[in-house]
Amino acid sequence: MNKSGLWVLDSKQRLRKYNKGRKTHDVVKTLVGNRIVKPIWTRGFNKNFENEFGHWEIDLIVGKRSSLSSHLLTFTERKTRWGLIIKLENKNPWKLILKLWEYIKIYKLNVKSITTDNGFEFKALFYIGYRLNIPIYQADPYASFQRGLNENFNGLVRREFPKGTNFNKISEKEIYDLQKTINNMPRKIHNYFSAD
Repeated sequence: MNKSGLWVLDSKQRLRKYNKGRKTHDVVKTLVGNRIVKPIWTRGFNKNFENEFGHWEIDLIVGKRSSLSSHLLTFTERKTRWGLIIKLENKNPWKLILKLWEYIKIYKLNVKSITTDNGFEFKALFYIGYRLNIPIYQADPYASFQRGLNENFNGLVRREFPKGTNFNKISEKEIYDLQKTINNMPRKIHNYFSAD
């Protein structure tokens, strides 16, 4: 105790801190994820990025505010503007990547990189990066303009399914038909040909 009446503790006298053990998937993310998930500013180092096919943007369109509501995953290719719409039961990150992996295999997609936001639902995306040996670029928080193409695609989806839509009531066929309609739209960037 010093003259002011306060206890002064040196490092040996302080209580020991105990850290909780990490879960397995956290360890995997530390070992693998940090090598694959990169900040978006590193994307500029790829000189062919703008002109090369195979660079994708991903986002989630949230359904009706309910724990039981489905959501729509949008996956858009940057050069062609071609996109996928995938119905998901919930925001579980591992279920999301399994569904995305299934669609990558079905459509035999050429994936060279994926740009995502900081959403919890994309926390396991590093696994796809690991499997395909590609980088996952993570946009800055509150910077949707960094994934402008995907946001534009989402806007086209929202024309058909406005905010508050209960995606549980939307069939897979309706979603596929909308995907086909959007991909068949004439685009100025393609001299008014479609992305399909």
